[in-house]
Amino acid sequence: MAKKSVLLKSKERKDVQSVAAFLRQLADRLEQQEIVFHRGAEEIVVPVASDVVLSLKVKEKSKKRGLKRKLKLALKWVDSKRGEGVTLG
Repeated sequence: MAKKSVLLKSKERKDVQSVAAFLRQLADRLEQQEIVFHRGAEEIVVPVASDVVLSLKVKEKSKKRGLKRKLKLALKWVDSKRGEGVTLG
């Protein structure tokens, strides 16, 4: 069985403008086929294949205080250059 590892996990409350700016930067990095995340002084570099699978899921749930909505976005790809994965700096 293949080994799985969580390279980065984050959950933060942000305003819409900050999230939009993050998504724009992410889109720019995707075009360059390399995503860079920062965690403190550590830099996580994730190479991206030229062919990815995009999954979207939108859910809503009725709550006493109103509707709770959730958007999930996932990108998946296979790194055909096995062993040339993520670099932590």
